[in-house]
Amino acid sequence: MKYTSTVREEVRKEATNIWLKIIEGVETALDSNEDVFYIRDMIIMGDIMTYMMKREDWLTNLEKARLYFEDLEEWHLCKRCRDLKLKISQIAAT
Repeated sequence: MKYTSTVREEVRKEATNIWLKIIEGVETALDSNEDVFYIRDMIIMGDIMTYMMKREDWLTNLEKARLYFEDLEEWHLCKRCRDLKLKISQIAAT
């Protein structure tokens, strides 16, 4: 089955929303010194889910988000991911 441009656009919107929520979750967790954060009521392919991410997974997911936004040429979001990765690395080094 070929995806129509409308379906592709909807999938891209969902993916963008997911990666943005992950970035925001990492930022919030870092600010509050939490090791885990949850994204509630996330819609993935029509299903409503809750997503949990542990600190050990943050760097990997931020890199995936950076690559995703690089493909979209959303450079300010790529920088946001890089800055968060640097902040996490600096915290880990202390």
